[in-house]
Amino acid sequence: MLGIFAYRQTCLIGLVFYIGYRYTPGWNPLVTANAGPNQAAISYSPFERSIYQVGSVREASLLTFGINNTAELKLKSAQDTLTGYKKIRLIDQFSVTGFYDFTKDSMQLSDLALNLRISPANWINFVSNAQWSPYAWNQLGSTTGEYAWQNAQQLGRLTTTNLTTTIVVAPKKDRKKIQNHSTLFNEQDWNADFNYYALHPERAVYYDIPWKMNLSHVYGIRANQEISTSNPDSWLFVQTLVLSGDVSFTKRWNLSGNLNFNLQETRLTNAYFSLNRNMHCWALSFYYVPLGGNKSFLLTIRNTSSIFRDAKIEFRKPPSFL
Repeated sequence: MLGIFAYRQTCLIGLVFYIGYRYTPGWNPLVTANAGPNQAAISYSPFERSIYQVGSVREASLLTFGINNTAELKLKSAQDTLTGYKKIRLIDQFSVTGFYDFTKDSMQLSDLALNLRISPANWINFVSNAQWSPYAWNQLGSTTGEYAWQNAQQLGRLTTTNLTTTIVVAPKKDRKKIQNHSTLFNEQDWNADFNYYALHPERAVYYDIPWKMNLSHVYGIRANQEISTSNPDSWLFVQTLVLSGDVSFTKRWNLSGNLNFNLQETRLTNAYFSLNRNMHCWALSFYYVPLGGNKSFLLTIRNTSSIFRDAKIEFRKPPSFL
């Protein structure tokens, strides 16, 4: 914990840096065969669309790294009779993560994932996600194998950026509870799921909160990597309105839903509903997508312990079978 001191106030900056190594053997390599009318070469796994899950298809030797920051302001307060100070959170989370793959013969360094969350009040928050590519690009916008600095393109470019503004509608005491949960996600485990809910704690399922509803506006910017005469813009923009929420009708049952509406195309692009039951050490969930190309359902019974998270039973109907 780093402290920067000033008159009658203190800026507290929490900094977490991690570095790790992960090796994944290629248990299920892909099979290449000639198929189709032109006998084109395709690669596939023999376990696709079977009762068995597809394992790791390629070997990976990853050096992972990242930083995670928070910042808050500590002020003198006569209202706080216990400590004499009050805290104002400035940045709920700012993180940068990536990895280096030793098994690849080129482009070994991954894109950097950048995340930022600022919540000035417990009923509104701003989240930004971005991907930073360290590699060069050509006139068509496609990424090449060279580093950007080798091609006089500085240190790289942002390939995608999403700016999300969310308004949380829930009882006042429950909004404070959601805000407090965001710090717990950072402390428990740092994987993809915990990182997502640390950025969007209002989208997690809380059985002790009777109901909540979230209204989000997502502004997406993406670098055009296929520039042509019919698609000449260097950047592509999309705006989406997201309505999500859930209701806990008992202490162990929760029903949640999500609707995505594309403002530019004025149409509903995605929707899903989820029914969850808390069974102490186990959890049951039914996930259903009623429309679009991802129309499917998934029934899961899984262990809630992070140690035994692979102990689960799944029944699914993939999109291609509907």
